[in-house]
Amino acid sequence: MLVDLMKALKHKGGPYDIVLADGDSIHIPAKDLTVNVRGAVVVPGIVQHRRGAKAGYYIELCGGFKPTADRGRIRMILPNGFVKKATRRLWFDPSIPPGSTIEVPERQAGRFGLREVVKDGLFVLMGAAITAGIYTLSD
Repeated sequence: MLVDLMKALKHKGGPYDIVLADGDSIHIPAKDLTVNVRGAVVVPGIVQHRRGAKAGYYIELCGGFKPTADRGRIRMILPNGFVKKATRRLWFDPSIPPGSTIEVPERQAGRFGLREVVKDGLFVLMGAAITAGIYTLSD
């Protein structure tokens, strides 16, 4: 079971509080000073944590994104097991805490990024322009 222990201790009887039965135990892992980067990066691996560093920093340390990476769905798995988005949104670009994992998923089949949509749209427009030019020349 994943628990936000700080919130549970601050708000006794609240939604984060848990009930322990006889024989239950609480395991608090030692502080991990690394960040695990996995998924659609060139060289997945475990790198040393740097205070204040964002997801992009760690992804670049692992060689950057593979062409198949789904950059819009990057997640960070926090040391307590909770999962949050790690992608930049407007001004929000979260720092990655030590002991976290950054997961870069592969793009799903049939899901297109902006680059693919623009490229395919340009090909369609270019084909239409060529067809219109040929039709105009034949008149």
